[in-house]
Amino acid sequence: MVSEYDVVIIGSGPSGLSAAIYTGQAGLKTLVVGGFGSQLSEAPHVTNYLGFESVSGVELLAKFETHIKKIPNIELKFEDVVEITKGRAIITSKTTYKTKAVIIASGAGHNKLRIKGENEFLGRGVSYCAVCDGNFFKGKVVAVLGGGNSAVSEAIYLKKVAEKVYLIHRRNEFRANQTLVEIAKKHGIKFLTPFVPQEIKGNQLVEQLVLKNNENKEEKTILVNGVFVSVGKSPQTNFLKEVGVILNEKGEIIVDENMKTNISWIFAAGDVTNTSLKQIITAASDGAKAAMSVREFLSNN
Repeated sequence: MVSEYDVVIIGSGPSGLSAAIYTGQAGLKTLVVGGFGSQLSEAPHVTNYLGFESVSGVELLAKFETHIKKIPNIELKFEDVVEITKGRAIITSKTTYKTKAVIIASGAGHNKLRIKGENEFLGRGVSYCAVCDGNFFKGKVVAVLGGGNSAVSEAIYLKKVAEKVYLIHRRNEFRANQTLVEIAKKHGIKFLTPFVPQEIKGNQLVEQLVLKNNENKEEKTILVNGVFVSVGKSPQTNFLKEVGVILNEKGEIIVDENMKTNISWIFAAGDVTNTSLKQIITAASDGAKAAMSVREFLSNN
């Protein structure tokens, strides 16, 4: 027999769990399907979430989940969502659920370099978020990898705290807005092009970054304390192909100010959407708004 719910929330990060608090407390039968994980688990230190001076991402997620488990009407299952059908069925890797409404909070995954040392030094010098971790590199030397607006913006941000910032891109030309590139140059950021990262080295912490010149193929090693990877993110929306949710050119779900999509019974929140600021606190806010929209939708249908 297929289990039926008032709302199924896809994703167990800050936006999904925040939404669940509101739907659960509203008395809605809620299922959170959390097979996607969360970028928050990659943050070794979170220092900008209200109420916590410093907390690891893993610890913060654990607190969120503990809170959720104390609220009636909420079930939490760790399964991969394969598809959402037009008949309001949620097909997972294990079973199928029926629902009246859906909140998609599956997040976006950082694109990885896929080089030696990247995973080994995660949280020990390798980061995917300058805003989250920049303050841990005061007076140190860091490298930012990427050529888009995000990479250049992160380099500019890091220059405020780090002694020296390298901006490394595989091409001579940057995809970023030229005005932003000029600002970076004025801030004294050291540009290294056209270089491709080969390996991140160190002992307990990051100490070196090995690069290869894309033109003459010569290798170069620079001494750094931190490596910030900013080579894009990919919204996790592969399961939406059949249902017809409209995405933008980046693959993000297009929502209005109330987290509504183009489909009346589907809502979205957090990093998977086209909202501009991608932070823990804004993701939680998006989840709350999506939950309120679900309540309104169900009361009228």
